[in-house]
Amino acid sequence: FENLSSTITLASQPGVVSPAFNPVYISSLTVNFSSGTPQNPAGTLYNVHLSSFSNFSVFFTSNVANLYATFIDLAVNTTYFARVRAQNYSGLVTDFADLTSTATLAVAPGPTASTFTNVTANDFTLNWSSGAGSTGYNPQGTSYNAQISTASDFTGDIFENIIQSTSTAFGGLVPGATYYARVMAINWQNITSTFTL
Repeated sequence: FENLSSTITLASQPGVVSPAFNPVYISSLTVNFSSGTPQNPAGTLYNVHLSSFSNFSVFFTSNVANLYATFIDLAVNTTYFARVRAQNYSGLVTDFADLTSTATLAVAPGPTASTFTNVTANDFTLNWSSGAGSTGYNPQGTSYNAQISTASDFTGDIFENIIQSTSTAFGGLVPGATYYARVMAINWQNITSTFTL
């Protein structure tokens, strides 16, 4: 026999798993995927890209030899797109597999200097901050669910406004009544933060 050298077969394109993003936090997330079909051998290198741009014009990258990649220091309540490709032992890569998108969580709203302003007998304006220095701030366009009630535990009638602002007016209130307020942020995936205020 004459030795004709050797070659390495191509890697399989990675596959999509559900959930593709788990866990997801305020400023970090983990991207998950499968090794493809047929299954790539242990030790296969995967190039994972994460971007807030759907065309990946700018992206974070992680090269891993397992089936997940964790990204940190991400922006709060921001949509991120992910894709992954496999690389064989010769350095040849597959096409990218699109892993869709998700959004990092929104932070709980923070207090502001004047929570209640423009108070009259029948209405007032409720104000809050988009976050806090210790947790970060929600970007413009974040939705908030602001609620008021005459019950401190919010078991009675609840009035609510869902807005993309850090203040909202409530009208038609009972003169001389005590009102309690709370507000939560809603991320782009409709996942809510905890209530504050």
